[in-house]
Amino acid sequence: MVTPTPTVTPTPTPAPSSTPPPSPTTSNVADVTHKPPPPKIRHLPGSCASLLSSTDVGHEYGHKLRGATTFLVGRPDPSIDRLTYLNCKYGISNAKGPTIEITVSLYRTGTQATQRIESTVQDFIYHGATATPTTVAKRPATLLLDANMLAYGPTIVLAHGQRTVAVTLRPGTHQPAPLLEKLGKLALLRTAS
Repeated sequence: MVTPTPTVTPTPTPAPSSTPPPSPTTSNVADVTHKPPPPKIRHLPGSCASLLSSTDVGHEYGHKLRGATTFLVGRPDPSIDRLTYLNCKYGISNAKGPTIEITVSLYRTGTQATQRIESTVQDFIYHGATATPTTVAKRPATLLLDANMLAYGPTIVLAHGQRTVAVTLRPGTHQPAPLLEKLGKLALLRTAS
């Protein structure tokens, strides 16, 4: 009797994959890399009193500033990625508010600082202001004039790196553009880290 020989069918060998399976050290890397980078600058280099004294601001303004002066250092605001800010008000009158208000804010990134300036410009335009491109210390800035609300006095805004600078004069200030540009330059240069 002849015993039949069993037939063995070879199992096909899978073709080598061009992409190796993820290793434990490289999996989920995308989840980690989407965190925002740490800020390059974490603090402004001083306070209103040390960086933008009422004497220096008054000198640029060209007149003695009468009235009170208030200085504020702001806390972080994670909802807009603002790390800190200075709000400096000069020549405050109870009836008319400040003659000059300078706000310098520091954000986590330069992109966020630019976005905040864009939001401010749009808000002023919404309230009737005319937005005019200009420069401050050779950097792009925007003059915001003739808004239809008293809270929106003549203003200049700009972003540089992580910082934004906004200077507002009391509504009704005569020929505000040159003053805004001078005060904007002072604020920009004095608050550089």
